[in-house]
Amino acid sequence: MENRIERLRGQHSDLSHKTPAQLARELIGTKRAQRDKCDADVHHLGEAMNDFINDYLAAMIAAEELGGPVVGDMLNVEDNTLAAGFTKKGRAKSSKKPVSDKTRQRRIDQIWGHKADAVADAEDDEPPTEAEAADA
Repeated sequence: MENRIERLRGQHSDLSHKTPAQLARELIGTKRAQRDKCDADVHHLGEAMNDFINDYLAAMIAAEELGGPVVGDMLNVEDNTLAAGFTKKGRAKSSKKPVSDKTRQRRIDQIWGHKADAVADAEDDEPPTEAEAADA
C-alpha cells in the first residue's frame, strides 16, 4: 500500500511540473497510439475472419446447401465430398455422381421468385467449385 502511495505521489509531482500544453500533447499521443493499435488489431482480425471464411465456412455452407449436415456438424468438408454430394439423411455419398438440382436446397428468393445475383461472371472459363460459390 505504501509503495502505491509513493508511486502516486511521484506521478502527481511529475504532472504538476508539466504545462497543460505538454499534458495535452502526451494525452493526444497516447490516444493516437491506442487508435493505431486498435486499427492494426481490426485489420488483423478482418484478415483472420476472411481466412476462416475461405478455408472452413464456405465449404460448410456449400455442404449444407447440397443437402448435407448443417454448418458446424461436419467441420472439415473436402472438395471431393462436395463433388460426391450427400444422401437424404445428410451423410456424404461415396460416389462421384454430380448432385442434382432437386436435392439442392434453394434460397428463399429463389422459392418466392426473386432473381438472385449470379455467383460468378458468365465470362469465366471454369465454373466455381461448391466451396468457392458459397464463399462468394
